[in-house]
Amino acid sequence: MPTVLYAIALREFGEEIHSWEPETIAMEMSEAFGEMPTENHDKLMALITAVESNAFYSSWSVFEIICRTINTGEPQGSDELLVAEMAWAVLEARLNDETPGTFSEEIAIGVGKLLSEEGITRAPPSLSFAKMPEQYQGSMTPSDMGKQETLSGEHLAVVTEYISEQSILLMRQVAALPWQTDETLAKIVDELAAV
Repeated sequence: MPTVLYAIALREFGEEIHSWEPETIAMEMSEAFGEMPTENHDKLMALITAVESNAFYSSWSVFEIICRTINTGEPQGSDELLVAEMAWAVLEARLNDETPGTFSEEIAIGVGKLLSEEGITRAPPSLSFAKMPEQYQGSMTPSDMGKQETLSGEHLAVVTEYISEQSILLMRQVAALPWQTDETLAKIVDELAAV
């Protein structure tokens, strides 16, 4: 996962990785640990970009690429970005960013649009900055509104399950790092809960 790759790179090379070119990071990681798969390099670079650049918080196209790459290791894809992928990418970026930015209007509107398209009426916590589009509800009956809320809850449950699965996977990978202590792991659990 990007956070694990980032932790390894920081421990091995220090903060200077933030000023390195992508090729330098690939070369140094390969020399230190063996050939690095392109997918892992792309995940690491996506997280470094999210942490070091304000572009993740200000540009929809950068936000979309980083979200996709953090989740799949591929910056481009033919499928539309999923709400679950956005929610996890924001959570993982904020977990590693000591000074997270504020998401721009463009990103807030884009996230709100995707939430709406997936039938979600309330954003999950990590996407609470989203601006939901106004939708004409017509003369919906209380029954219709209840159905809509139920469907939204079901879609939101899928997002929550994905975040939970990703969190467990992240904790397993972090716990496998030889320098981790119970105290460090407890801190990460607290940080995950906070973001």
